[in-house]
Amino acid sequence: MTIRQFISLHIIHPCLRLVNRLTPKSAKNIFFLPHHNCEKDNYDVINYQADNVLCLINHMLKQSKYNGYTFYIVHYNKQKEYDYVRYCETINSNIKCIFLYAPTTQHPIISNLFAFYHCQYAFTSDVYYNFISKLKKQTVTSLGYFTPFKSDDRHFDDNHFDLMRRYYNKSYTYQITTSKISSQIQCVDKGIYWNRHCVLGFPRNDIFYQHSTHQCLMQLEQVTNLNIQKIILYTPTYRDYETAESEKHSIFGFPFNTKDMDRLTSILEDNSALLIYKLHPWQEETCIVNSNNARLMNYRDIPFECNLYTIMAETDVLITDYTSTYFDFLHGDKPVIFNFYDLEKYEELRGLSYQPIDCIAAGHIIKNAQQLTDAVSSVLYGHDPYKEKRNEIHRMFNFHHDGNSAERICQLILHNQ
Repeated sequence: MTIRQFISLHIIHPCLRLVNRLTPKSAKNIFFLPHHNCEKDNYDVINYQADNVLCLINHMLKQSKYNGYTFYIVHYNKQKEYDYVRYCETINSNIKCIFLYAPTTQHPIISNLFAFYHCQYAFTSDVYYNFISKLKKQTVTSLGYFTPFKSDDRHFDDNHFDLMRRYYNKSYTYQITTSKISSQIQCVDKGIYWNRHCVLGFPRNDIFYQHSTHQCLMQLEQVTNLNIQKIILYTPTYRDYETAESEKHSIFGFPFNTKDMDRLTSILEDNSALLIYKLHPWQEETCIVNSNNARLMNYRDIPFECNLYTIMAETDVLITDYTSTYFDFLHGDKPVIFNFYDLEKYEELRGLSYQPIDCIAAGHIIKNAQQLTDAVSSVLYGHDPYKEKRNEIHRMFNFHHDGNSAERICQLILHNQ
């Protein structure tokens, strides 16, 4: 243990816990901390569908049973604070919403800590946040933000992460997951005791069970001036080994020449399809060569109202790799293509939670341009050979299939039902 860690554990946190103990609390005060990735992806209480905490807030704002409550909501955009207040008042003026700016993403500031000390309940989607100064009478719930796909074996036998596991276990009363297998993996990784894991589902996945108005598709047509009948969404994860000095490559990772692009464009045009690529917020973008193609669109160029999950709910095909958006997309029962172009290298340097990976990959596995265009062509023309396997994986990794995860969480955590 370093001197800094010793001071934090034995001096700072006991002092903060004492302040917490002396601060009066109310069961009608709730502290909300969205995931710190919201800062980079511009997710907030208005553009909320991609974050579990933001989804939960919006669900509760629409419920009259929370009239008289006070919501303390951490946000990452100081310029929009007035808009946030007006938005919440428009939905439910009987709930007081106090917005707390977080200038740094993962480190609490004093004013936000004091707000938490007034609350009996807290929700976060940032599973690595330190609530160690909480009291036993405070209920802190991690809503999570992923279903395990990548491995975190690198955390084991690491003194720093061993200490962090102690923090996490003391910080959280409940850890929400989507399945028993997800609970088992996260229990080992984060050190949060097994009996604190609750398989209730993710609030952000409730959108897959709501009536689609095709709002995003219509807005995309207006922005692009294209006839769009189908949407393909590509969600690559970041590579730990990629740096600004890495060799430049296409958005798909592998070589993709003009001939390959022409074939892909032809397939997209024949099917009136738009391919949207959403890069990971921590992905090294400087090594990616962008393509000037009307049928390929950067997620950052889409209208603000269309965030990742509103688009995903309208998506016809998902292209992904080692990211948990795959497990979320299973709620939509649509084809998936896996881009495993660097599978051997990724397994060696980062690792995966499952081996062999093709056992849980219910879709075409591609590693080069020819396989990509063949797979895209196949699924766009209606071939879906992996539907049965996809449904089996869905049942394994998503226990609930009803769109009621937000309400389930409220009933268990806030109403003890």
